[in-house]
Amino acid sequence: MNVTELAVRRPITILMLILGLVLMGVISYGLLPVRELPNVNYPYLQVTVSDPGADPQDVRTSVTDPLENALTAVNGVTSMTSVSMQGVSDITLQFAAGININTANNDVAQALHAVARKLPATASLPSITATNPAAAPIMSLSLSGKLNQMQFYTLAQKSIVPAIESVPGVGAVDLQGGLIPQINVQVNESALLAYNVTLPQIRQALATQNTSAPVGALNNGSQTYTVGTQTPFTTAASLANVVIQSTPKPGKTGAGTSGVGTGAAGGAASQAPKRLLTLGQLATLSQGYATPLSINRLNGKTAVGITITAQSGANSLSVESGVLSAINKLKKTLPPGATLRVIADQTVYTKAALSAVLRDLILAVVLASAVLYVFLRRFSHTLIVFFAIPASLLSTFIVMYAFGFSLDLMSMLALSLLIGILVDDSIVVLENIDRHLKLGADPRTAAVRGRTEIGAAAVAITLTDVVVYIPIVFVQGTVGQLFREFGLTIAAATLFSLFTSFTLTPMLASRWLKGNRDFAQRVSEGEREVLGEGACAAQALRHSPKMRRFAAFKARCKAGSSLLRAGERFMDALKSRYERLLKVTLSHRLRALAVAASALLVSACFLPFGFIGTSFVPPENPQTFRVGAQMPTGTSLLTTDAAMRVFSAKLKKIPGIQAVFATAGVALNGLNQANDAVLTVVRADQGLQAQAQKRNKSGVRAKGSKKARARGGKKAGNGISLSGANATPLPPIDPLLARIQTIAKTIPGLQIQTDVPNPLVINSSTPVSVQVSGQSPVVLQALAQSVQGLLTRLPDLTNVKNQSAASLPVWLIHVNDAQAAQLGVTTQLVSQAAQAAIGGVIASTIQSAGSGVQTNIMVSMQNGSHFTPTELAGIPIASRHGQMVTLGEVASILLAPGPVSLTEANRQLTSVVTAGTTNPSLGQVAQQVQQALSSLQLPPGYSVTLGGEIAQQSQAFGPLLQSLVLSVILIYMLMAALYESLVMPLVVLCSLPLATVGAFFGLWLSGQTLNIFSFMALIMLMGLVAKNAILLVDYARQRIKQGMTRADALIDAGKTRLRPIVMTTSTMVFSMIPLAFHTGFGSADRVPIAAVLIGGLTSSTLLTLLLVPVLFTYVDDARQWMARWAKRKTRVSLDVSTASPGGAP
Repeated sequence: MNVTELAVRRPITILMLILGLVLMGVISYGLLPVRELPNVNYPYLQVTVSDPGADPQDVRTSVTDPLENALTAVNGVTSMTSVSMQGVSDITLQFAAGININTANNDVAQALHAVARKLPATASLPSITATNPAAAPIMSLSLSGKLNQMQFYTLAQKSIVPAIESVPGVGAVDLQGGLIPQINVQVNESALLAYNVTLPQIRQALATQNTSAPVGALNNGSQTYTVGTQTPFTTAASLANVVIQSTPKPGKTGAGTSGVGTGAAGGAASQAPKRLLTLGQLATLSQGYATPLSINRLNGKTAVGITITAQSGANSLSVESGVLSAINKLKKTLPPGATLRVIADQTVYTKAALSAVLRDLILAVVLASAVLYVFLRRFSHTLIVFFAIPASLLSTFIVMYAFGFSLDLMSMLALSLLIGILVDDSIVVLENIDRHLKLGADPRTAAVRGRTEIGAAAVAITLTDVVVYIPIVFVQGTVGQLFREFGLTIAAATLFSLFTSFTLTPMLASRWLKGNRDFAQRVSEGEREVLGEGACAAQALRHSPKMRRFAAFKARCKAGSSLLRAGERFMDALKSRYERLLKVTLSHRLRALAVAASALLVSACFLPFGFIGTSFVPPENPQTFRVGAQMPTGTSLLTTDAAMRVFSAKLKKIPGIQAVFATAGVALNGLNQANDAVLTVVRADQGLQAQAQKRNKSGVRAKGSKKARARGGKKAGNGISLSGANATPLPPIDPLLARIQTIAKTIPGLQIQTDVPNPLVINSSTPVSVQVSGQSPVVLQALAQSVQGLLTRLPDLTNVKNQSAASLPVWLIHVNDAQAAQLGVTTQLVSQAAQAAIGGVIASTIQSAGSGVQTNIMVSMQNGSHFTPTELAGIPIASRHGQMVTLGEVASILLAPGPVSLTEANRQLTSVVTAGTTNPSLGQVAQQVQQALSSLQLPPGYSVTLGGEIAQQSQAFGPLLQSLVLSVILIYMLMAALYESLVMPLVVLCSLPLATVGAFFGLWLSGQTLNIFSFMALIMLMGLVAKNAILLVDYARQRIKQGMTRADALIDAGKTRLRPIVMTTSTMVFSMIPLAFHTGFGSADRVPIAAVLIGGLTSSTLLTLLLVPVLFTYVDDARQWMARWAKRKTRVSLDVSTASPGGAP
């Protein structure tokens, strides 16, 4: 007893099994996390070391190079990129895909531990951070109002940031802007020289006297007392009482002299007694703020920005809900004059995109049902097939939950594309059951026979859908992780649909469909074989009064249904014309092959001739984007801020711009430079804005149980609904970006680079990035300038920029080693004294009574950041012999240009030239760039490579192309195993290229490019296209085995399988129409997939119905020829053996 017989005989058992799967699927659906894209693991580690005061060249030599030498021994590192900038060394390590990032972190820590002691004494300990280069904040907040910037910073740091960090699922909360409270100790240089005191002494005094620590506990009878020391310093004024001991001057007793001893140890000069001083005698103390490195403004007004990033794998919608709840609580505690609001919420876009996909899914179900009803013409038939959709779809959620998948744009897209596939098996099975009913079988017998007869073909067409996704499992990198969830979701749903077609469909058909018992009694099995199926159906109508009455009743019921009558007439006419055309095609096989070859030739011309471009990902149309701005090198922070105020005001006047958050002093690539700025631009959308305001006012709380929220937001009820699909689609972003470029040209000295975020583009890479590598910075700079000149001439490129061209004027302190050694001064002492005098040093922290906030104590020279070269030379340095020496006595000061930063890639210095493009085809742009760079003369040891999105496209297309080829091979292997033939599967295989004709035409017609999404659609198309060929080949082979001639068998197979082929193709095409014509949120990823599938299925169906029978004849001829050749060879061998001596009996 097979599973179909069990389903027919025990319907309640199968019904309970299906309902059990549906129930578990509903529960799994509520437990699935929700996010924009699948959880992609980026194997990146970032190592950071700070060395305040060191210039980029010194950082590279003394910090970056030793660290890189140690990190080269770490296992699994595929690339190493470093940036040495003013006072900071930043190294990014990329590891091989699949490596355990925690293990890699331990290996890196061990390697750095061995080299940490070799770093300069002023350098910090290396810090290791696991980074996600594609991570983007899910929300951005602004804190503004009538308070001053120091009050805003304190409020955000003390109240807002901790409250948001406590929300389950929040990964990081970054604070931008504001003035950081700080106690400034401005030391008087004259006082230092007069009292023979150094800055390190002041720093040490603050560190040792301003301490609080527990010392133990006292037991007094039944009472225990804790004992500890407590600092008496709680205000800036109280710090003036810190005691500092002056160093006696050799040979002098007066306190007002400033002479310097010249002997190695001061000779035998007498020592003056030590003197106790207070900090107030040496410095001016004030409660102020740290020197701001950036200035933030919201719509031109000063503000503090707060960005929120979710944890990896967290439910972004649950995190957003929790953050909004925390914000609503915080608003009640904010002081008067402070306003906290959301300026950008990525989850609103995510919810709108997911809701749009859900709407498309429901619309696809409706369209598929309508198509089924037109073809099946019976409500019972349509309902039987329709039940396969929820049964298979909901059961798929069980697999998604088991594999740790999420409800994201990729999995939801897979579910939308599945609608036509889910009914495919049920349509084929039900159509065959209905055919057996017309032949006179009773419903139960027809259900078993119909499914059994089509069983092998149903298994084959289902497994072809599954095997095409097997290669995706082995694709490494971002693309593999992205589409693995997509492919496995479709494969799981397809297998569930096969199970449903073998159980639920025949079980319902055996109960709901009615047979023709009158005809069953009049026509025997032998008569059916003689008459044939078409004659049997005609006999049924002629000899069965019940069938005649039913036909008359059906005609009256459909009198008002012109659509159904037109569909029936269309199918009858189509079958008749197809039969005639198929006969002609079989009679002119070479012409048919010529037509197919011509179609393939045309499709092959789409890419080389530029009708279809290539790109890494489709262009996004987000609500929020960034603009990187740069003023001329050396521009002060205040000047940059003034330019950003003007720029922001002009951007705010553009219709459709809701908010502009500008940060002056932070570059787009993360380097803190006064002349760099970043603007976050938020576009207005009435639908999304209304939803966000509604949630803000209603105080939405994180849903689900406390235990579920603790797991990172996995909750019952994921919050996806159709309400988000009503958001108004945003207008195209390209005209807006062009207008922003035009506005930027009106501001003198301003250069900008627009950055439309895409979670699949690493580090928001520019489309074009040319990396020039070598050893000499001078040669690299010259080559980078040449590359910049070559790229500037290309018309398709915009904003060509040499990232390494900027340089800063640097005062270089050259220590005279001989003089320094004579006076007992080392280069390290010189560096420490200069750093403390100019930039200042953090000596300690102080906590005001009841504040709970630690405030830094900064010690520096008065006006140290504004010193002239003469004042630099007067910086006092304490020698090892106790003498006071000025910097000018041991060093010379020279002005020279220096690089802003030094970049290395895999231990080689690198200069980068970036550019944007107006051409959506990155493939064409890459060819133009490579052709332009071919004229560049490179010295030995230097190289030029392409990076950015071009490199990511190249890295993604290679594995996808391999997966496409491997999927075709797996289809052949599957067919060979099912047919037990190495030749017959070639018929199915040869039909696959026919799909590319319509696929490329669909991309051209819709204006899409060949990207990773359309590439994935091509892989998916291979499995779908093979179905039609399998149905034809399988039935033709059955008819030949029953005694039909090859021609008659092919014609009969064509007529019999025409209806299910047209039905399944039409169902899949119509179910994808909502995806193809949708222009809402997230449509950029869905449209190319739908264009490929609709075009490919249409062209393959039209060509397969005619070409597969022709290919079948050629393959069959080849098989017969090989059989005759083998037979003749065997006969010759027998004749030879008979004629040989001793061969006769």
